[in-house]
Amino acid sequence: MRDSLPAPTVEAMFQERLDLLEEAHQITPLARRLTEFMVAELAVQFELELDEESGALMVTHLAMALTRLNRGEVAAPVSESLERELAGRVDERDAVARLMQEASEVLGREVPETEILYMTLHLTSLVLKR
Repeated sequence: MRDSLPAPTVEAMFQERLDLLEEAHQITPLARRLTEFMVAELAVQFELELDEESGALMVTHLAMALTRLNRGEVAAPVSESLERELAGRVDERDAVARLMQEASEVLGREVPETEILYMTLHLTSLVLKR
């Protein structure tokens, strides 16, 4: 019977986490909506089976990063070693960059390469755990 039930949506899986962040004014409503969209897109594209345990870090970081952009705040720089480590993760980086470009159009701000690399790191971690 459980197999016949539809899988929960990204919004449903991370609703409590995103509710808490939004109620505490740690994320903006716009960043939340963008996060839900982007995580759902990445989950489909990379065939990720996300749940609170596996996806919490990526969802939180993405929502916070989009909020920083929404508020015009600057992200911390990325180390050169992280850049080297992610150099071969072209599919993940391209997917994140595409979604971040879409988000930048909504937010009216360019997404720094730093945020793209941090999100690529989270996505790569999930992809390697599949």
